[in-house]
Amino acid sequence: VVPGSVTDPHHRADRRASPVTSSSTLGMISHSAIIKDLINNIFKVAASGFPVLIEGETGSGKELVSRGIHECSGRKDSPFVVVNCGAISPELIESELFGHEKGAFTGATAQRRGAFEIAHGGSIFLDEIGELPLRLQPKLLRALEQKEIKRVGGNDSILVDVRVLAATNRNLRKEVSDRNFRDDLYFRISTITLSVPPLRDRREDILPIAIHFLSDVASRANRPAPELSSPAAEFLSSHDWPGNVRELRNAIQRAVVMSDGPSLGVRDFSFLHSTNPESPAVVADHSLSRWEMSEKTNILNELSRQKGNKTQTARELGIAKSTLFEKLKKYGIRTPK
Repeated sequence: VVPGSVTDPHHRADRRASPVTSSSTLGMISHSAIIKDLINNIFKVAASGFPVLIEGETGSGKELVSRGIHECSGRKDSPFVVVNCGAISPELIESELFGHEKGAFTGATAQRRGAFEIAHGGSIFLDEIGELPLRLQPKLLRALEQKEIKRVGGNDSILVDVRVLAATNRNLRKEVSDRNFRDDLYFRISTITLSVPPLRDRREDILPIAIHFLSDVASRANRPAPELSSPAAEFLSSHDWPGNVRELRNAIQRAVVMSDGPSLGVRDFSFLHSTNPESPAVVADHSLSRWEMSEKTNILNELSRQKGNKTQTARELGIAKSTLFEKLKKYGIRTPK
């Protein structure tokens, strides 16, 4: 579904209007030249079998890019397997990637194939690869270079034909210099690098994406899709969206579910800039940029919604728990133990 554009005489975001220059290729809805360039690059790199490193902020659409690469490649009819390296405990990630033999560890009651075996002939998407423990990085490098893996507790090498697509919201070059990430693995996975721009750098895409989500969410909620008032459209377009497309989608979902009328106004999105002025954690720090303040507010709001549950907060924000802790420390946000 290609969303509408702001074209009617009253300058409202009309979900029924047909856009002239937007693109929904590979599921990416865009008016911006920067995303059209990204789509062109996806087609280019898809034809090769090289690993691809996809860089971008949380929620910017890195998994969508990886799926686009897979769907445009010769492997499109083979499996596409997603592994979030930041969402799996360090004790289990090796088994998740490479599988295990029966009895390899407590609880291993049966042999289990890992993601690389399941993805044989296709592609594997390693999200948040910067979270991969150092001790496992040589094994991933071996899988890339030798195209073989060993299950946990096993002795036999298993040949796997898998294209690795990796993503990170970290600066892996800095992680390499800090010795948190192996340089040989970094050079291997970054043969080709694609960057996904944050939503605030392509503001002309915000309304088309929002209107698409309006239609989709309303359909799921079994109700007519509300329209955006002109002030609401302007508000959404000016918001910095530290959580990017994921945050925009969640905001639309919440607004649609909680609204009563046929249109959405600014007040339906008041939760995007609501803070508790009495909390010392939300006192404005003038050393922070506007975007950092917006990100800080986004984290505070999600923590409040999750009643301080950091695991659930990290999951809803789409980041690793360790990344959340880093941001809490950076912004001086204190939560109950």
